[in-house]
Amino acid sequence: MKRVPILLVIFSSASLVYNVHSQESCFNLFIHLTPCLVEISGLNIGLKGPITYSCCSTILDVADNCPRGLQPFWLNKAEENCIITYRKTPPPTPPSNDGDIGTSPPSNGTDKGKSPPPPPPPPQSKQTPPPVPPSNCCNQQNCPDLNRLRPCASQMFDYHNNKTPISSSCCTIILDVREKCSPRGWTDFAIECQNYCLNHP
Repeated sequence: MKRVPILLVIFSSASLVYNVHSQESCFNLFIHLTPCLVEISGLNIGLKGPITYSCCSTILDVADNCPRGLQPFWLNKAEENCIITYRKTPPPTPPSNDGDIGTSPPSNGTDKGKSPPPPPPPPQSKQTPPPVPPSNCCNQQNCPDLNRLRPCASQMFDYHNNKTPISSSCCTIILDVREKCSPRGWTDFAIECQNYCLNHP
């Protein structure tokens, strides 16, 4: 009868070691996101604009190598933003190649060199407008004061993840921006930091 409890202890300890190892590997991967924290925080606060391609490549790499259950919500949101922005946007180069291929076939003997030059200009001018990044990736507001929250992004993340207190100077900025920008479109992450500052003057 004592074998069953012993097996349970061995299984639980093995799973605990696996979870600890997974967490350590994830934390090591999160270090690579440090240069991109400003862009990620801007996305969660509600600032305009998609994340840059270099940061998206790092975010997608971390998301692919870290178990889904250990990923924080802000990493999932950044991953979705990058997928919408860069994986579903058609590359701008193929249409230009198609235009060149389309212009080369129409040739009549010695007129090959004369026919290609005229067609290229029109397709290039028509192809330049389409490549525009999608704007539905995040909460977009016409409030420039939201940019003032960028210096406090790391403190806001620390408070959300570890309940680390936010400094009085950042609380002043957060509450001032709250007065000038409607918090109606803000994420729960930003509202949580606002509530902290309201209760800790």
